Amino acid sequence: MTPKAIGMVETEGLVAAIEACDAMLKAAQVKLVEQSVTHPALVTILVEGEVAAVRSAVDAGAVAAARIGRVVGTHVIARPHETLQPAMQEPPHNPHIQKTTPGQSSGLPREKDSPPVVADVTDVANLDDKSVVELRFLARRLPHFPLTGRQISRARRHELLERLQQYFATNPPSR
Repeated sequence: MTPKAIGMVETEGLVAAIEACDAMLKAAQVKLVEQSVTHPALVTILVEGEVAAVRSAVDAGAVAAARIGRVVGTHVIARPHETLQPAMQEPPHNPHIQKTTPGQSSGLPREKDSPPVVADVTDVANLDDKSVVELRFLARRLPHFPLTGRQISRARRHELLERLQQYFATNPPSR
């Protein structure tokens, strides 16, 4: 049986998402279906229940999240098609999306779950083979890297490669 409605609140950052989720569950008789964390910081909370309850919960969640963070979007789907729910439960193909359902861990990547891209960079020559995401991941983990986190996020691939090569020229990796 499909729910009578599903509602979504997407926030920027986990704290706003937790606040939204708390307000949604307190505001109306809805059930938490899942939380999706997309890289780098978008969190979507999905609830289900009666149409009026879901609308009320989504509104309350958006207001609560907006008080402490940024709400990216909200949406309510009344009477979703029966094939929509199973499609939403499929594991994502994007490695940067992590879904959790109630009872699972928070869905946030822990340090040990991080890609093994950069902990030990000993071959600087292979930087050209890395994606922009991997280069940014590496730059963020290097001590005293010359760019701030925001600058790393906005840097293009060629700038990251140039800065990383300069960094490793003055700070050769230990072998």
